[in-house]
Amino acid sequence: MNFRQGRPRREPAGVVPAATALILCCVGVAFAAAFPWTRVAFERLWGAHDGPLGWHTSTGFTCLTTCLLTAIVAAIEGRSPHNRQAARTAGVMLMLVATIAVVARLLLGPESIRGVSGAHTGWFLLASVLVTFGAVMCGWRMRSIRQAGDPAV
Repeated sequence: MNFRQGRPRREPAGVVPAATALILCCVGVAFAAAFPWTRVAFERLWGAHDGPLGWHTSTGFTCLTTCLLTAIVAAIEGRSPHNRQAARTAGVMLMLVATIAVVARLLLGPESIRGVSGAHTGWFLLASVLVTFGAVMCGWRMRSIRQAGDPAV
């Protein structure tokens, strides 16, 4: 048996701090999609009503599926340069789709609920921040592989 104290710990293949942060970000978006993303804007006038759950909307379902796929791709990323290149490119493209969906919903504004004006909830704002952070993280990971000089680029 070898009981050396100075032996460095090896990280499992494909799991690095940036990938872990990206996976946690994607799980946060999936969690936020389980709650309503819109509510009635003037609750004192019309009563407190929530809109559909986040994943029941087109924006929420897009964010949910793309973030889960990004988390899966980040989790199975291998050590070879070709695997990293493919996984990180896929992550960038998937998070771009989610970011476009969130930005479009922000520009169009919330939908009306039961015929009255709606407002975004904190869950939608949390999801939009996490999607933006995930897109930036994917871009940063892609940039780091380009700077490393991998032949797969």
